[in-house]
Amino acid sequence: DEYGAGGTATAGLYRPGNRWTVEGSVVAPVGRSGLLSFYGWHYRRVAGDSSRTPVANDERLTAGGVTWATPIRAGVDLDLSMDARTGRMGLAPGRLVGAQLGLGIALGRRLALQPSVRYDLGSLDPVPGRLDIRGYGMSVFIRSR
Repeated sequence: DEYGAGGTATAGLYRPGNRWTVEGSVVAPVGRSGLLSFYGWHYRRVAGDSSRTPVANDERLTAGGVTWATPIRAGVDLDLSMDARTGRMGLAPGRLVGAQLGLGIALGRRLALQPSVRYDLGSLDPVPGRLDIRGYGMSVFIRSR
């Protein structure tokens, strides 16, 4: 994994560093027709180099979450999820927690409309200072089965 640039103004080579990812999940039935999912993952990238000069671009990110899905009436499912992430990018640690509320609305035997809303809250702590993070999101998907 290398990037090289050449020309009159720029010459160099950038290698971002090796990466590893570990992930896992468990899904269990709850009640008559609900599902409870737990998941987690960890991502690690070691420091790279630029034209044989070390670059402090190492990363460690860890996340975990839980999702509960259950039908609320014929053709309509409710999905609730919460997750948390923590990480360090170079010298800057950060953290983020979020929650999401979604619906699955059947549009026939093979199609479903899936609207959702999400809120995230966290911070990134570079040296010096602290950056607060707030996120709001909405999405709508059409899923074919």
